[in-house]
Amino acid sequence: MADVSEYGFGVALMNDSKYGYDIKHGVMRLSLLKGAEYPPDPQADVGRHEFTYALYAHEKAWNESELIKLAWDLNAPLQVLDGVIKTDDILVISAEGIALDALKKSEEGDDLILRIHEMHGGGEVILDFDSIFLSRNGVNQRCLKNL
Repeated sequence: MADVSEYGFGVALMNDSKYGYDIKHGVMRLSLLKGAEYPPDPQADVGRHEFTYALYAHEKAWNESELIKLAWDLNAPLQVLDGVIKTDDILVISAEGIALDALKKSEEGDDLILRIHEMHGGGEVILDFDSIFLSRNGVNQRCLKNL
C-alpha cells in the first residue's frame, strides 16, 4: 500500500500482491510486472497474471482512517475453514490500530493461538479473554504483564 496525504485528506493505492510503488512529482505508480533480461531467472513474470488493486480517498490522516483495515482485507481476505467454535466473547481487543492476524488451534493439544500486531506505532492495548481461554504459555510476557 502507498499513500499520499496532506492535512485533512489523502489517497492510497492498495493491491493484493505487489510491492513496487513509487511516488514522484505528484504521480503514484505501481509496478505490476518486472521481466528481467539477465539471470538469475530470465523467465520471471512471464505468462498470465491476475491482480487486484484499489484506490481509496480518505478525509482523515491515514492512521485515523479505515485505510489499514481495507488494505488488510484486500491483501489477505478472511478465510473460513471447516469446524465449529463458540466465539461469544472469547476475545475483546480494546485499542485502535491492533489487527488480529490469526486465531487457530494449536498443533499440539487443545490450546488456541492468537496472533496480533500493532499497526500505528504505540499505545496501550488491552486484551480481555474469556477466562477459560487465558494462558500465558509461549507468549511474550511483556505483552501480558497487566493481565
